[in-house]
Amino acid sequence: MDSFYNKIEARDLLEAVIDARTTKGAKVVQLAYFNMVNGMSDFCSVAEVDKPRCWKLTKTNIEDNSQEEVVLRIQGIVCNASLPPVKRPFKIEPKQRRYMKQSLALTGLEGTKFSTVIENIYDVQHIFERSLPHNTMEAWVPSYYETFEALDMGNRYFTDRRDINGDTPISFGTEIDPHDILTNALSNEFVHLQENKVEYYEAQQGTDNVIRYYEINPMKIRPGDVVEVQVSFVAIPLKQQRYKLLVVLRAITLLDCSPLRVSQHSAKVRNANRKQNANIARRMSRGAEPRRASQSLKRKIGYEEDEEHDAGEKLSKMRLD
Repeated sequence: MDSFYNKIEARDLLEAVIDARTTKGAKVVQLAYFNMVNGMSDFCSVAEVDKPRCWKLTKTNIEDNSQEEVVLRIQGIVCNASLPPVKRPFKIEPKQRRYMKQSLALTGLEGTKFSTVIENIYDVQHIFERSLPHNTMEAWVPSYYETFEALDMGNRYFTDRRDINGDTPISFGTEIDPHDILTNALSNEFVHLQENKVEYYEAQQGTDNVIRYYEINPMKIRPGDVVEVQVSFVAIPLKQQRYKLLVVLRAITLLDCSPLRVSQHSAKVRNANRKQNANIARRMSRGAEPRRASQSLKRKIGYEEDEEHDAGEKLSKMRLD
């Protein structure tokens, strides 16, 4: 974000977007509603996974009593990102390659609704604390963008081959690895699994006022954009019997907010975009003991058709003064 980026307008737009995305449709998938009546909190438990050893936030499906990894949604403003495509060769020792990841940081620029998201992550941590030995979890804390609270998330490109848990390795998409740099770095030690995959979407409104979601190249996402992410929560073991909570990135959706990008080069452009930013908001408005999992947990990522109609209906009624 450059000096012409209007943080106040961006914050107000984000607050309107969060309201639109969370007050229509399934509140249960929204982290902002985690502790409310229609939130996910009461349905969550923790499951231990053997390979790689970790603990995941899960829920139980009533139909077949199977466990499913919980995926929650967060809306925020991109303040930092390290995303594909990977275009330049890297010189990293093979043992260090396991730590390479695609990552993102979101901020709410002190918006109250985004602050609720941050508070709810503390409650997610408490669920893990009840399933792990007493006083063994590292305290989760938000990061900061300038003076504003921010939320870091990421997902590694590689998994150790010995940690394959019944999954089949998959290839990198051309939009992620156009020059086969990551593919050539796999060697015999690492694989790329569905667990490592991050999906990238853009929300677009059609002439029928329905919001639809299209896959995009991740290079389209830049600092200053308003996005919706889908994340899961995982606790990993550290040394000396300690544990750490991670926010794992599963998907990023660009919410059609390109006029807010850092490419605004003058105050004149910034002022001209005030009315346009309000139009963006209106346009978007049209639219206990952990259980053990013997193999990889299923998770739902993406959007259902009925969500598209709900988003379009709610967002069509929104106004940003």
